[in-house]
Amino acid sequence: MTSPLKILAAVVAAGAIALGGGALAGAATQTPALNRPGKVEWNFEALLYQTFHTRDVSERGSSQNFSCPGYCSPSFEYNTYVGIFANATRSAYHLSTKRFPAGAFGNYPVPVEIKGRLVACDNAEHTFLVAYAGTANFSLGCLAPTP
Repeated sequence: MTSPLKILAAVVAAGAIALGGGALAGAATQTPALNRPGKVEWNFEALLYQTFHTRDVSERGSSQNFSCPGYCSPSFEYNTYVGIFANATRSAYHLSTKRFPAGAFGNYPVPVEIKGRLVACDNAEHTFLVAYAGTANFSLGCLAPTP
């Protein structure tokens, strides 16, 4: 016969596991506390994952148009972006159908595209995701096009 104390301990342990598991599951889908560049990166990676269902996505040349899931070939034609966030989901960004003329974001910012569509950083589509070509790394930001 099992003692009431052992039953109580088992119930408390099961409750703790259930609550802890639920808290961990929720934390994996929420944007962590990040600075502004971190939030931009998180939302970009989440949108890539929502679109391609993989964390690694390639672009042809230096076009900033991510159109091929995974490591694409020939490798001399494709650059593969390997995400840094393991659980980036639920992007606040979305794909837009808007188009802008060349240079609409200035000399160095290059609009980032996914499957040939611009990435809108807000619901009203006032700002769009750009990569800053004048930097030594892959630096992202949200920028409004010039009229």
